[in-house]
Amino acid sequence: MALKETIAIIANQASRAEEILRKLPGNQYRFLVFTALEDTKERLSEVGEGLAGKEIEFLTCMKDACWESDLVILDLQCSAERKEASELIQEVSVQKVVICFEDRSEGRAEIEKIYQWLPHSKVVVVQGGAQTKEYKMEGRNSEALAEAGRLLGGAGFQTEVVTFKEN
Repeated sequence: MALKETIAIIANQASRAEEILRKLPGNQYRFLVFTALEDTKERLSEVGEGLAGKEIEFLTCMKDACWESDLVILDLQCSAERKEASELIQEVSVQKVVICFEDRSEGRAEIEKIYQWLPHSKVVVVQGGAQTKEYKMEGRNSEALAEAGRLLGGAGFQTEVVTFKEN
């Protein structure tokens, strides 16, 4: 029996997290979910209850979720939230793939901040609107980009690598 890959999902909205939970196969993944927003937690809990056979655990500590995971998904809408989350998980996400959704196209400076906040992680920045499933990915590690593309593709997202710069 193969070991399940553990994915931490840190989100303040339910839509993408819900898609990921619904579409990725439960026999391959274990999900650790953290959200500080009660309505998002309620929505994702409802989704989880309807997904028999999937291992979904809701944690009250973001750092613990990332510590136990193989891969981290950050789906936080504003720079201050991403910075705070990055500071909390930085030491437990070393050499892990961290997929960071960035919806607002806040520009190159914002993307560079994400790399700075998680200097020892394999960061993949994913840009796209919440209303579409078409996303552009960029990163500095080819293996992380491939893994992010495989994972997001499995969840029904259409991804395209637009920037790759090896560190």
